[in-house]
Amino acid sequence: MTDAVIDLDRLHDPSDEHPEPGIRRFRKPRLPFLAVSILLLVLLGGSARLPAERVPTIVAVRVGESIYLDPHRLHVVSPPSAASRVVTTYSLPGGELLARTPIGDIGQLGIVSLVASAGDTLLVSYQPVYPDPPTTVGIRLGAAQPSWEVPAQLVSASADAGLGLLGSGDYRDWSAVDLATGKLRWSLGTPEDGDLTRLGNGFPRRMVTAAPDGHVELHDGVSGALLRAVDLPADPAWNQQGITVWAGDEAMLIEGEGGLTAYGMNDLTARWTVPIDLTDDSYVEPDCAGSICVFGLADGLKALDPATGAVRWSSDRWSTATAIGSALMVRGTEVGDAVPGRFPLAVVDPATGKVLADYGRWQPYGPVRPDGTVVVLRQVGTVVNYGLLDPAVPALRLLGTATGISGDCNATIDFLVCRRLDASVAIWDIR
Repeated sequence: MTDAVIDLDRLHDPSDEHPEPGIRRFRKPRLPFLAVSILLLVLLGGSARLPAERVPTIVAVRVGESIYLDPHRLHVVSPPSAASRVVTTYSLPGGELLARTPIGDIGQLGIVSLVASAGDTLLVSYQPVYPDPPTTVGIRLGAAQPSWEVPAQLVSASADAGLGLLGSGDYRDWSAVDLATGKLRWSLGTPEDGDLTRLGNGFPRRMVTAAPDGHVELHDGVSGALLRAVDLPADPAWNQQGITVWAGDEAMLIEGEGGLTAYGMNDLTARWTVPIDLTDDSYVEPDCAGSICVFGLADGLKALDPATGAVRWSSDRWSTATAIGSALMVRGTEVGDAVPGRFPLAVVDPATGKVLADYGRWQPYGPVRPDGTVVVLRQVGTVVNYGLLDPAVPALRLLGTATGISGDCNATIDFLVCRRLDASVAIWDIR
């Protein structure tokens, strides 16, 4: 068995058996890179060969048709040029035809913005001709007519709760409707010059509204019930420029004249204020693997201590961060890297910011899986390598290589989907 080093930043192309002659410049590998390479060697049993290409299921899709992905279903929408548009639904990963559901002609439908399903209900959001508001319809799979219709945009749906979250065209008014009937369960509006923020990925666990006079309300995301309300001391900046809120499981952050103030989510009482400038198109991520992350266009990422607001570490290299258990997965523009469009992926120590593993131009897709791994892809031209990144180790396990891919890839917890050069859809089972 031979030893090998797998370059995470170089795409494997099966057709590249005879590279063009030329001088290759070798650089001293970085320690995180070596660590990931060694882990890859262990996971691959010391072999230099990448895993054999998995045989995907192919679903015939035509040019102009768009695709939408559910956890266990693929929806294909006929093109705008079709006289009568249809959503064709297939199962994952086998690609079996489940239903063909007519959704109207192009004059009625406008631009389709989202297609999803929950149980036997198909949900379609579309934008009619301006200035009509966005519209969402609920249709039983395969039925000829919608069961209900509401003038709002579908944002997310919860099959467990039987609810769909809808937003108005300007996303200032929010509501939840029963997926089976379209009946309104609750509605919330954004206060004038105020803010409304959701807590939780997908369907929200809680909703927070805040007004410039300091009135803050915390609502349950499923029932809409008021859980807590408080009148905070009004900040002069709120009347001048409005109020902005970021909410997490443990803390709510509000920008004010004195900087950033943290409030406990349980009692909505102030914990601390730090003089951080948030005018540079900044945003805050309250749940950031044990820290509070503040992002700015010029300053990059600052990780704050949630107990005191003190800066634990900072880096101008990162522009996004995702907490996965106790690990922090970050992305951003490589400092000093002149390659346009490059957004490196890395895992850092959330306490210190130290880079534990650098994955170069690999990109994450889909939600975090139950075991804490994330689907990652690396595409150059029509060749795609795909694998699973485990930020806790950290390690990247290669699953396979695909050729003839045009792009438009997406992933669920169990499946990976990509468009091919002939517009068809390839489905891989990655369980």
